[in-house]
Amino acid sequence: MTLNEVLVTKMSHDLAGCAGALDNMADLILMDETFVKEGAPLLKKTTFSLISRLKFFRSLLGLETKIDFDLADNYLKTLSNPVSLEGDVSKKLHLMFVLLAGEILIDGGSLQVNDEGFVCMGKIHVSDEKKFILLNRVTDLSVEHVLWIWLSKWMIENKLKADIYHVNDVFSLRFLSETL
Repeated sequence: MTLNEVLVTKMSHDLAGCAGALDNMADLILMDETFVKEGAPLLKKTTFSLISRLKFFRSLLGLETKIDFDLADNYLKTLSNPVSLEGDVSKKLHLMFVLLAGEILIDGGSLQVNDEGFVCMGKIHVSDEKKFILLNRVTDLSVEHVLWIWLSKWMIENKLKADIYHVNDVFSLRFLSETL
């Protein structure tokens, strides 16, 4: 199993829910045409979610494309846990921060992004095992920890180490040079 395979599995899982919802709506419309009027807002919302997620994952995992604040913000709008976004979003690394925030902020919250790292504020859920992956730069593959492993590999490639701060409703991760 490669990191790309694990990331594609994560991406497929995120997209499958939207595709399934569209399929269910199509079935309802075929059974009862009056559903078109009632279901139009849900259809529009689900289509927005699918398009936003596709664009997000294409920018994160595909060839170089334009990465900007709206791309990340639209992805966050598709989550059931509302996350507000602040800062500059212009790199694939920043998009990984957005994915991590969606996982960390289980009831929503805020995400602040910059080139040195990110800060999440809200009800935080980060296991000690996930912190260990970053602090010790572990790269053993598992679907459950794929985002953390991706970040760990990125740190190794860029000769960086993690500095984690986690107290109550604040989780901060910044990157330091290995030489410090």
